[in-house]
Amino acid sequence: MNDLKETKTILLSSWKLFKTRATILVAFFFIYLIISAFASIILYALPENLPLKSGLQIFVLLLLYSVFSICHIRNMNYTIKQQPFSMPHLNDEKRTLMNHFFATILYSAIVSIGILFFIIPGIYWAIRLQFYSYAIIEKGLGAIESIRYSWHLTRNASTELLILTAYALLVLCVGLILFILGIFIAIPYILMIQCYTHKILSKG
Repeated sequence: MNDLKETKTILLSSWKLFKTRATILVAFFFIYLIISAFASIILYALPENLPLKSGLQIFVLLLLYSVFSICHIRNMNYTIKQQPFSMPHLNDEKRTLMNHFFATILYSAIVSIGILFFIIPGIYWAIRLQFYSYAIIEKGLGAIESIRYSWHLTRNASTELLILTAYALLVLCVGLILFILGIFIAIPYILMIQCYTHKILSKG
C-alpha cells in the first residue's frame, strides 16, 4: 500500500463489503456491547472488599473482547470472500482465545507506555501493531509473534495507515454526533476497513 489512491479504494471497497452484511455485523457488535455492559454492571456490584476485584473485571472484559474479535474477524473474512455467515466453535478456538487474550494485554501495555512518552509514540505504536489480532486468528501465531508480525507488516505503510486512522476517527465522531446510535454502524464499518486493509497489506 503505497499511495493515496489505494487508500481511497480501501475506504470505498470496505463500505461496499460492509453494506452486504451490515445487519449481521451491526447486530453482532450490538450483542457484544450488551453482554459487556451487563458483565460490567455485575462486576461493579461485587463487594469492594473482594480480593482482586479490579483484576477480575479486567479479565472478564478482556475475555469478552477476545471472543468478540475471533467471531467478528472470522465473519468479516467470510464477507470479503462472499461466504455464508458462520459462528466459530469456541471449543476449537481455545489456543486462539488464549493467545489473543495475552496479546491484547501486551498490545495495551506497549501503547500505554508509548502514550506516557509524549503521546505520539503511543499513537504510532497503536497504528503499527493494530493487526496483531489477524496474526493470531488467521495465521495461528502466538502473542509475541503476532506483535512482531504486525510491526513487520506495516513497516512501509505508516502514512497510509495514519490517513485511514484519521478517517476512522472522523467516522466515529460522526457516529457519536448522530445521537450516539450512529456508532453501531460506524464501529463495524471501521472494523471492516481494518480487515480489508490487512488483506491488502498481507498480499503485498
